[in-house]
Amino acid sequence: MTTQLIRPFRSEIKSTTPQSRVQSDTRSGFTPSLPKMISRSQRLAAAFSKLGSCIGDFELISLAGEGSFGKVFLARQRSLDRDVALKITADLGHEGRTMARLEHSHIVPVFSEEVVSEKGIRLLCMQYVPGGTLHDVIQGLSALDRDQQDGNAILDIVDALNSHPAVMDPASLRSREQLSQCNRDETTCWIGQQLAEALAYAHSRGVLHRDIKPGNIIVNQYGKPLLMDFSLSLPAADVSDDGDAVFGGTIGYMAPEHFDALNPQHPSGPDQVTEQSDLYSLGAVLMDLAIAGHHDARLGVEREPDVADAEQETEDAASNAFFDHLHTNHAESIDPASRLRNANVAAPLTRIICRCLQPCKQDRYASAKELADALSGCFELLRVERSLPAKGTLTTIAQRYPLWFILLCTCVPNVTASCINLLYIGLVVIKDLTAAQQTAFVQMVVGYNVAVISLMGVMLHRTLFRAAKSWNTLRGDQLLRASELREARRQTLSLPFWTFVLGSVGWLPFAITIPLGMELLAGPVDRGVMLHTAIAFVVTGLVGIVTNYYVVAFVVLRAVYTSLWRDVFRLRETASQEIADVPAKNRVCQIIAGLTPLGAATLLILVGPEHFTADSYDQFRHTLVVLIALAMAGFWLSMTATAFLNEVVAVMTLKSHVKTERISGKLMSWVGSILATATCAAPAEALLRSGNQE
Repeated sequence: MTTQLIRPFRSEIKSTTPQSRVQSDTRSGFTPSLPKMISRSQRLAAAFSKLGSCIGDFELISLAGEGSFGKVFLARQRSLDRDVALKITADLGHEGRTMARLEHSHIVPVFSEEVVSEKGIRLLCMQYVPGGTLHDVIQGLSALDRDQQDGNAILDIVDALNSHPAVMDPASLRSREQLSQCNRDETTCWIGQQLAEALAYAHSRGVLHRDIKPGNIIVNQYGKPLLMDFSLSLPAADVSDDGDAVFGGTIGYMAPEHFDALNPQHPSGPDQVTEQSDLYSLGAVLMDLAIAGHHDARLGVEREPDVADAEQETEDAASNAFFDHLHTNHAESIDPASRLRNANVAAPLTRIICRCLQPCKQDRYASAKELADALSGCFELLRVERSLPAKGTLTTIAQRYPLWFILLCTCVPNVTASCINLLYIGLVVIKDLTAAQQTAFVQMVVGYNVAVISLMGVMLHRTLFRAAKSWNTLRGDQLLRASELREARRQTLSLPFWTFVLGSVGWLPFAITIPLGMELLAGPVDRGVMLHTAIAFVVTGLVGIVTNYYVVAFVVLRAVYTSLWRDVFRLRETASQEIADVPAKNRVCQIIAGLTPLGAATLLILVGPEHFTADSYDQFRHTLVVLIALAMAGFWLSMTATAFLNEVVAVMTLKSHVKTERISGKLMSWVGSILATATCAAPAEALLRSGNQE
């Protein structure tokens, strides 16, 4: 239940009528007669608000809303022949003066204020905004399925609430179009960003709102949210020196320090309510919007109390038991992280809302401008994630288990290829060598693998495992500083490069080390055997290196990178700097992937039988054909992966796709031509050699 608590800033409170002065109760710090003021304000508004009647220059048309201090009407200003919103309250506070200094596109503008002294009422003339409150919007969303809660749903709800013809505003049509393209989480970011910008402007003008809640936010027919009802606002610089001000708020949206300041038994005072208190309230509003319709939603928190509620609850507020009970309910009602996760709210938005709702105000955003920037970046991040290539099974698995996905998809294929390669060499290539040479081969393979695996372990610890540690930290919702996040992204983006280096170190020296080691340990080795062994390892290694690079690049860019943002500032600008070199690296790997079958096909033509025995030469050619087919498959994989990764980069940076089809096409045509030449040349070459022998 919402409780409106009112407390004077000093030991006395004045109405704006100079003749009236009400002394406070020094035992509790509350003004016992203040609920009667609220009651009087409502009764005065009711007494002079008969529809069709005129008050001053205004003709009352219909009731637009009401709150603790008065009523708001759709009225006709007769002198200017225009529709306006007219708020009728008792002559109390300084809402008109406060709003007059706030000229912002997301704050309802005030036109004039008039005090009718003989009736004891105040008339606040504001722009009439066709639409509905955000509270009405949240209630409408709660009636829909979660997957239907998007920008279009909000526009439909607002259109249904709007019974008054709206003035056409072509400049705002873009806002309606943009909102219509938003999904549920993007809508929360979009609305939150605009409200945060309005708060930033109000704070820059020295005004605290102090009662931000869905009922004090109106959404117009274009979907734009506007802050209203500054009846509890106060110039921030005058927080303890304004005797005309009243102090209160709505429990369900009240920051802890705001709640404590209302407690007469608590040592803190109204000066503890700062800009961060408004940010807390806005975070609570955004949580309501984000989880609307979920079973954890807090709808009903904002029920407007009637006069009897206000009187009874404020009179009871002098007791410790009353505040202890409210404090317990207030603390238990806020568990944002679990509620947002249970409602499947996007992780970046969840982190922003949770930071707004930190109990300690120093842990919240430093300013509304910072929050607006974070929501803007979050909006861009969510748009990026939605625009990325659609998630398949592999992407889902990679996002859930990135470390194990990398290890499995790189180690298993490479180990399998290495075992097949070694088995083939052992059974076919070196079967005619001496026993000493075969033993030397086994010794070199074992020694080389031990050295390489040890080096791999060290390098994995310094690269992959260190990056994975930051992934786990973020997944656990632990707070990381901006510098730590930048370092986590740097380490993560370096993984494809280190994968390329480790693959090169693991595969390519094998082609030289093993044959030379056999010759050093067991005497001269046939040159055909050495060449056969070297080519087998080089071609297989290049395929493995390129495959490893693309697997890791896929996990890094598609599955991990977008999660390495806590507070998203200047997303596209930063991403453009951090991943600008990815297309160039992709081109290099694609060229290597294309040159691999090209080089193998060239060897098929150029290497003659003089370096082999008759049987080993045929085996060499068959092996090379198989390796060429494997390399062609790797090249096709590189083309597909390059196109995919370049699309990811283009979405993140808003840059056009990198065109690699031309290079790919040329390489494919070259390889095809050489393969055709090699296929035709083989029989002719054999015939020519047999003729020369005769």
